[in-house]
Amino acid sequence: MHNGKESKHKTICVMIGDVSYDYTMELMRGINDAAKRSGAQLFYMTGKQSHIAPLDPNNEQETVSRYNSIFDYMDLVGADAYIISSGSLSGLESEEEYRRFINRFDDSPYVLLQTETGESVPGRCSITVDNYFIYCQCIEHLIADHHYRKIAYVSGPRQHPEAMERERAYRDTLQKHGLQPDESMVEYGDLSGFVDEQVERLLRDHPDLEAIAFCNDEMAKSGYKLCQSRGLRIGIDIAVTGFDNFTTGQTMTPPLTTVSQDAYRTGELALQRALALADGEPVESVKLKTSLVIRDSCGCYHRGRSCMDYAAAQNQQNDVSAVIGMIREFLIRSFTKPGLENFTAGVDTLMAYIGALASMNPDEPLNEREIDVWLMDFVKEFNASGGSVAEGLHRCLMQMTEDMRRPGIRKLYQIILYIQGFLFQYEMREAMKRTERFRTQAWFVPEFIRDLVVIADEDERIYGNVLNKLRGIGLKNLYICLLPEPQIRRELLQPHRVETLLLAAYLNKDGVHSYPASRMPVMDRHNPLCNLRDLNDDAQMISFSIFSGDMQFGVCLCETDKENNPLMHIIGLQLGILLNFLDLKRRERLVAREIEHVQKRNEELNFLSEYDTLCNVYNRRGFIEQALRLNQRYIGKQAFLVFADLDHLKKINDTFGHAAGDDAIRTISNIFKKMIRAGDLIARIGGDEFVGMFIADSTDFRENFSARIMEAIEEYNRSSDKPYYVDVSVGITDFACVQELEIGSIIDMADQYLYIAKKRKRTSILK
Repeated sequence: MHNGKESKHKTICVMIGDVSYDYTMELMRGINDAAKRSGAQLFYMTGKQSHIAPLDPNNEQETVSRYNSIFDYMDLVGADAYIISSGSLSGLESEEEYRRFINRFDDSPYVLLQTETGESVPGRCSITVDNYFIYCQCIEHLIADHHYRKIAYVSGPRQHPEAMERERAYRDTLQKHGLQPDESMVEYGDLSGFVDEQVERLLRDHPDLEAIAFCNDEMAKSGYKLCQSRGLRIGIDIAVTGFDNFTTGQTMTPPLTTVSQDAYRTGELALQRALALADGEPVESVKLKTSLVIRDSCGCYHRGRSCMDYAAAQNQQNDVSAVIGMIREFLIRSFTKPGLENFTAGVDTLMAYIGALASMNPDEPLNEREIDVWLMDFVKEFNASGGSVAEGLHRCLMQMTEDMRRPGIRKLYQIILYIQGFLFQYEMREAMKRTERFRTQAWFVPEFIRDLVVIADEDERIYGNVLNKLRGIGLKNLYICLLPEPQIRRELLQPHRVETLLLAAYLNKDGVHSYPASRMPVMDRHNPLCNLRDLNDDAQMISFSIFSGDMQFGVCLCETDKENNPLMHIIGLQLGILLNFLDLKRRERLVAREIEHVQKRNEELNFLSEYDTLCNVYNRRGFIEQALRLNQRYIGKQAFLVFADLDHLKKINDTFGHAAGDDAIRTISNIFKKMIRAGDLIARIGGDEFVGMFIADSTDFRENFSARIMEAIEEYNRSSDKPYYVDVSVGITDFACVQELEIGSIIDMADQYLYIAKKRKRTSILK
């Protein structure tokens, strides 16, 4: 139930799938209009679009899971009731999956569309149409009226509730007429227009096919295209039928025979019942009526009742009034979309104006400027009706040409011709605006993508910059809400309950507002999405999941707009790319810091492994490695190796302690350090043993170095206040730097000289 909302307005959450085709858009329009009248707040949660197919069919479930992850956020909306458009949901492959999805709403009031709720339960109701009976009529028409026997059927997904009912009607009607359904003549699509493969297979495998019945108009459009590409004439060589009456089927060539269902009315009723359930009122389920609309595509040939059929009109006192009345009837009968009530109001308004113009003096010329002003106001008020009215008037004009000799009709003809031309020009201008807008958006997307990949920082400016770009192409009222940490959905079909979102940034009429990561407002059950900052109580928002691959980042919410919904869907995907990029950059920084830490640690370990920490010189390992490198650098040069040993270290330790012994070792090390040049090596290779390597061409290096060492030690002993002497014995050998130098052998040679020198050491350490 709704949490945290203090306003009297209700929030309704609509769970919907494909918003890309006419039925769903008409359904949403009915919901939106009813919500405006009641002041309700709407949140649409949009799952996988049926036209989105995975590059690899084996990954269908992964694709479904990524898009349908939007439903994981249902608990954060703060809804008072839900509307579940089960027929538009994609990716639910079985009745069990449908039920499992619907069971997620057991604790909330909901209205279920296209599927019956089953037993009567308080807080629930369903709105359905009679799919079975009306589709039986459709197939019956093909069999009984046209005597077709080879009838194929293109269904929706196998477990889609409405598609299952229509398929059962198809099979039962065939059997009723003694026709055994041929399984090879039944194909399964996804209710989108992407069923070319299925239709191709039917036409290829059954060249004698007489009719194809489609589960909806969207797929029937593909049937038209494929049949016509093979040279088949719709309605003559092959019959085609659909279901919905919401697409361009009315103006297709030839017009499509279909079933009319009132999606707009379904949306209105759904919103009204959801509000009643939210108030705790008892609500009954309802099954809406449908009707078979017979046009030319099934093989019937309908000239239609001419608006210039004067059999009835000639008995009227005013022929013009009769013709206008018949034009009105023709327009409403031919072009009214179910639920589009203002279409009739628009036609009535226009017909009254035409009647007023026609009643003027036939010889008086039309005041085109005044007509233009009136028509401009008309199209602004009844914008959705302009194109349909213009098309209908065009058909009427084609029938009026033969009656131009009648004075009243001539004037009427001129009026309708002018109005029809104005409406077509207006539609053309609007189409050019839409094209220009589409072109702008088409160029925007790659630029948007390009800009995303160069963003390097992670503060609030990123999301503010994104929203500023979106504002630049006319988008408004947009929210970006992020998960505290990106999540991976590992169990594809299992519901995930998201507990928290963070408001990263939003765009409204006052501009862009963004937050640093540390201060992003928390959205949860106690502070739900319906309480988003600066969001109106009667806002109508549509949400898209932000993801990249299997990684989920959050949701993007914006105002519902059928023209911008596809663009927002793309932008939602691009936000996923952005957030994935930022997450990778964050991980990269973490890895870089870790690598830096490891490198420092390795340097420390290398130092410990190669250096003597007491004297801060190389140890045995370090000396050997550096000596070999020095040898390679000076191949062919003369070198000397010095081996020195601290005299009487054990006596110093035993008499004065190990601290004194360590101090004596450091003393010898420091004396050696003062005597070496850059590039020379000195190391402590044992407790009291030191070695050094020197590159020198001097033949008297041995004598000079020994003398300098002894002089330095004597100087130390004279100035030292230590009660003991610090002495050292030194052995020096010379060698040539060669390719295969054995440094161990050189050390052994120097050790022999050291052994001789030790015979001359002091007998006592005491001063």
